[in-house]
Amino acid sequence: MNIKMTGPKAIGFSVLFTLIYYVWLLSFRSHPFILTLGGNLLSIGGILIALVWLWPSLTHYAQSNKKEPTLWLFIFWGTASVFLAEITWFYYENILAVEVPFPGLADVFYLLQLFFYLLAVGYKVVHPDRKYSLVKFLFDLLIIMIVATILSWHFIINPIIAANELPLAELVVSIAYPVGDLLLMFGLISIYYLSKRLMSNQALLLLFIGILVQVFADSSYLYLMTSTGYDSGALIDPLFILAILLMASGYYYKDVEPKTSHEKLNKGRLHYLLPYANVLLLIVLLFTDERQDPILLLGSILTFFLILIRQVFVLLENRYLIHEYEKKTVELEISEQRYKSLFNYHPDAVFSVNADGYFTSVNRKGALLIGLTEDQIIGAYSLSFIDEAQQRTMAGHLDYLVRGETRSHELTFRLTNTTLHLQLTLIPIIVEGSFVGIFGIGKDITKQKEQEKQVRHLAFHDSLTGLSNRLRFERKLKRALEQAEKDQESIYVCFLDLDNFKSINDNNGHRVGDQLLIEVARRLRVVIDGREGLISRTGGDEFVIYLSDIDRKEVINLAETLVDVLSQVYHVAGKTILTSPSLGIAIFPNDATNYQALVDRADEAMYQVKAAGKGAYRFYDRE
Repeated sequence: MNIKMTGPKAIGFSVLFTLIYYVWLLSFRSHPFILTLGGNLLSIGGILIALVWLWPSLTHYAQSNKKEPTLWLFIFWGTASVFLAEITWFYYENILAVEVPFPGLADVFYLLQLFFYLLAVGYKVVHPDRKYSLVKFLFDLLIIMIVATILSWHFIINPIIAANELPLAELVVSIAYPVGDLLLMFGLISIYYLSKRLMSNQALLLLFIGILVQVFADSSYLYLMTSTGYDSGALIDPLFILAILLMASGYYYKDVEPKTSHEKLNKGRLHYLLPYANVLLLIVLLFTDERQDPILLLGSILTFFLILIRQVFVLLENRYLIHEYEKKTVELEISEQRYKSLFNYHPDAVFSVNADGYFTSVNRKGALLIGLTEDQIIGAYSLSFIDEAQQRTMAGHLDYLVRGETRSHELTFRLTNTTLHLQLTLIPIIVEGSFVGIFGIGKDITKQKEQEKQVRHLAFHDSLTGLSNRLRFERKLKRALEQAEKDQESIYVCFLDLDNFKSINDNNGHRVGDQLLIEVARRLRVVIDGREGLISRTGGDEFVIYLSDIDRKEVINLAETLVDVLSQVYHVAGKTILTSPSLGIAIFPNDATNYQALVDRADEAMYQVKAAGKGAYRFYDRE
């Protein structure tokens, strides 16, 4: 079963592993060989697990194009150094069965761990910031290291040497561990106070707790080395592994974004005061020292000069910061001017609203389209400009915008004298991970909509007369037939053809013919107006009409009226034209039950009229 490791699981495992380690040590106190063998194997196993957790940092570095080291890569190499140290210890103690040399090869690897951990912390502190940070940080580390070393010398090493209790080399190596840990703690404090945004709070906390556990373990180790002596299987052994596991657990929180707020981050003064406090401590100790230790005096002088040199770099950094501040200020002003130019002179309407929906800004184009001044719009509720249906649409977009997704849709403004169509693009404004408003761009597509409307009209209407064309007539009639079948009603289809139109067109020209068709269409509208149905021009001088919700008697009256009206004299283009209609009528469902058959029956009836002398109407007759 594949169990994916997470931060909480890693922390829980670290604690459980430590408890198992302690159970082993407490269970075999009376069996030294088993005690040390199991303890050493548990130490190796725990560090190996930490390496497995940190392994992705190495693979990520190997696959990265930039080949830029990371904090976790340095921690991996530091953990690998501890692993080699434990292997060395195991080799001496359990394979060769001899006392582990101290200082020895194992201590080299242990100190390498501190070296890599210091690189990790130092890299994290100085890499994201300014070029003077590295020098200043190194000076801070040097000052604290010197002070810690001198204090260790004054209170521990010197008295022990005087009593001939422990060789100097052993003391120096033993003290190197807690001193290195103190430097690590200072580095972590620097990360916290320099910028809480350098890494997630959870990862930083786990690193800090791990270092605290290691400081306690190293200090206990120093105490044992300088008093009763240290042996494998001591109760501090699991703490070394717990420290490494906790620090490795932090890797699973590396991608967690640090929590920020609109309030100013409290960076504190401890980070800046710590080097000065160390020097002040040495000076106080120097004046109160009855032994007048020359090492104490030398250390005080050295740290004092280091502070002076550090101050030079602080001044250089401050001057650099002022220069950068001025440079960024100019860049900000230029950027703001560019934004204002883009905002104010954008050809489309541009605006912004806050999270509550009130306008916070609008450009000139937007104010011009709405017909109000910018001052009248800013502060107004944005949804008050649209109807309820579109308000619901906007509310539907809000959930996506809060999640950081851009939305786009068409919006209609119904103003006093006109209707405005906008293609609206809504862009969420996210500040420090929180939704604070919407940035909108509205492109005026009113002309485009009118053109689309005209195109749709031309697609379904005759360009000359404005009547419905064959396509629209067919669709409308088919739907009407379906409804009439359900309602068991009749529909009348009239097929109309102008008599002698070809000769009129040939003798008087196409312009006269077109004007005649336009006038015929006008008269048809006048006669049919107000009735359920549709008039269409299907081609040339042919017109087709369907009528619903009407009886046969009304159709007869209407047909007689059509013949009479369309037979009256036409005055078009300075010409007097005489023509008459031949009108054939078919009935649904008596004559046919589908569109094409019904039109064909009306067409046949029309030709029967022409054959009988023209200028009349006739119902379809099968016989």
